[in-house]
Amino acid sequence: MPCADCQGIETTLTLHADSSYTLKQIYQGKDAAATVTQGDINWKSDSNIISLTNLEDAPNRFAITESSVRQLDANGQVIEGSLASTYQLKKQ
Repeated sequence: MPCADCQGIETTLTLHADSSYTLKQIYQGKDAAATVTQGDINWKSDSNIISLTNLEDAPNRFAITESSVRQLDANGQVIEGSLASTYQLKKQ
């Protein structure tokens, strides 16, 4: 993920079968420990959009596709522009 004051944020989002998640973020180029956030997944009815609880200072909505998870902006819209692809997490 892009970062305003670092080289990027290495991001791992794990979606669990019990409708919970674990989000691990490592700020590249900084001497900070990994940040781990856990919480619940809220599915938007009749949609592929989820929101994550416990993320108050960051966008918390994501669009789920068959092969990826794409972070949405603060308004729940797909991020566009030259950095759009950096907001997409690949499924592993």
